[in-house]
Amino acid sequence: MSDSDLMFAPATELAGMVRSGEISARELVEISLERIEELNPALNAFVDVDAERALATAEQIGPGDERPFAGVPVAIKNNRPVQGLRLTYGCSLMAENMCDYDHNVTRRLKDAGFVIVGTTTLPEYGILPTSEARIFGPTRNPWDLGRLLRWLGGGSGQRHGAGGPRQRRRWLDPHPRRLLRAGGAQAQPRAHIRGPGTRRLLAGDRRDAHPHHRRHRRDPRRARGL
Repeated sequence: MSDSDLMFAPATELAGMVRSGEISARELVEISLERIEELNPALNAFVDVDAERALATAEQIGPGDERPFAGVPVAIKNNRPVQGLRLTYGCSLMAENMCDYDHNVTRRLKDAGFVIVGTTTLPEYGILPTSEARIFGPTRNPWDLGRLLRWLGGGSGQRHGAGGPRQRRRWLDPHPRRLLRAGGAQAQPRAHIRGPGTRRLLAGDRRDAHPHHRRHRRDPRRARGL
């Protein structure tokens, strides 16, 4: 399998390759870091790349590691704390805010064996639908550099499209059994992670997509003056 194909492979498949000794965790992380170095200058997806610690972590993972995602590179959106890295929320006021602890999701991803290679961009506080926060500048679409990412996690979106490390999802509860049932954190695009109303949205049914929507739905009889 080529390096490019590896970066598009499901997380469960990569973990299986590390577990069997077909590839080492260090090799996998090195390929991921090389791809980040190659593509990030044009795409502007990463806030921080934690290459040294990622490689050190990968060195501790060997064949036979029974953790469900041992050795699989992962990136964390920059609105969740990662110890030793900046937590900016895409806001200039927090540009140099360093974290001294891991968010519980970050910790549980580590416990599942994922190797954190860095943090990715987002709009300021994740409010806007396009990733062009003043602190980072625009995050580019990997399929068309003239376009921006229309996603509140632009860095994670382009990183996935370009074949980069996996990404922690907003609604992800990374208990190993849940991750295995989901086929891995972003083993395929975000359809694998179930949030409020996601199953209906995936089926093309927008009714009750979120509990709050029920409160704002208008009665059609009232709209007609009945």
